[in-house]
Amino acid sequence: MDYETPYYLTFDDEGLPSVQVIQAIASIVGAGHGELSPLQSVIDPDALNQMAHTEGEWSLSFEYEGFHVSVHSDGQILLRDPESVHTRLGNVSNVLLLAPEGDDNELCTDLQFTHPPDRENILTVTVDQAADETVNEWHAEGLEMRAQRKIVSLGDFARSAGTQSVTLPGPIEADLIADDQDLDTLHERIASSLSAWQSNPHLTTLCFRSIDELLTKTDLDSTFSFLYSLTKLVHDSETVAHYHLDPLACDDDVINILTPLFDAIVSEDGDRTVSTGA
Repeated sequence: MDYETPYYLTFDDEGLPSVQVIQAIASIVGAGHGELSPLQSVIDPDALNQMAHTEGEWSLSFEYEGFHVSVHSDGQILLRDPESVHTRLGNVSNVLLLAPEGDDNELCTDLQFTHPPDRENILTVTVDQAADETVNEWHAEGLEMRAQRKIVSLGDFARSAGTQSVTLPGPIEADLIADDQDLDTLHERIASSLSAWQSNPHLTTLCFRSIDELLTKTDLDSTFSFLYSLTKLVHDSETVAHYHLDPLACDDDVINILTPLFDAIVSEDGDRTVSTGA
C-alpha cells in the first residue's frame, strides 16, 4: 500500500458513516467525485448508517478501495492496510512476538503504533535496559509522541535505590524498580498505570521487552505465574499488548510452556507469520 496507515476519524449523530468513509478515502487517494467504486459493492450503506444509531457495543469491518475499514459503536472509524499485522491479528489482547533480538524492531513498531499518535497511550515495560536508554532510542528514531507515554523499568539500578517515579526528557513518566526480581512490584506498577489511563478515551498499547531477559533474572515458574496474571490484567483492561521473546535465547520446551498464555503469535520468519489461538 502506498499510503501510510492507520487513519482515524469519528462520526456523530449528524454524520453518516457511509459518507464519511467515502469522503475520507477519496481525500487520501486524491479521487474526485464519482471516481471511487460504489460502497454498496462491499457493504449495504443503509445498514451501516442504521447501525450508527443502534444501542450497545458493536463493530463492523470490511475492505474498500484497498483499505481495511473498521467502524465501531463509539464513533470510531479506522482505515488500515489490509496486509498490516494488526489487521491480520484481529481483536486480540496478548500477542507473543517471537523474533531474534535485533530482528524484532520493525514488527514491534507495527504492533505498538496501532492508532494515530493523538489517539493512543503506550506503556513500555523494560527488563533489559534502563528507562533513560529507552527514551534516547525513541528520540533517535524520531518517533511521534503519543497521547500518553510511560515506562516501567525493572532492575533500573542506575537511577533508583528502591522504587521511585521520575520524569524523563520528553517529558515521559517512568517508574523505576531497582530489584530485578521484584515481580510483585512490577505487576503493581503496570496495573496502576493501566488503571490511570482508563479515564481517557484512547487505546492503550503495552510493549513488554523481554520475556527471555526476565527468565535470566528469575525462574520459569515465577515468569509463568507473572505472565499469567499480566495477560489477564491486559485482557480485562481492554489493553493490546505484545511480548518480546527471542527464540534463540530459550529452549523450545520453555517456549512451548509459555505460548498458551497468549492469544496469538507473530513470528519474524521472513513472512511475518501470524497464528491465533496459541
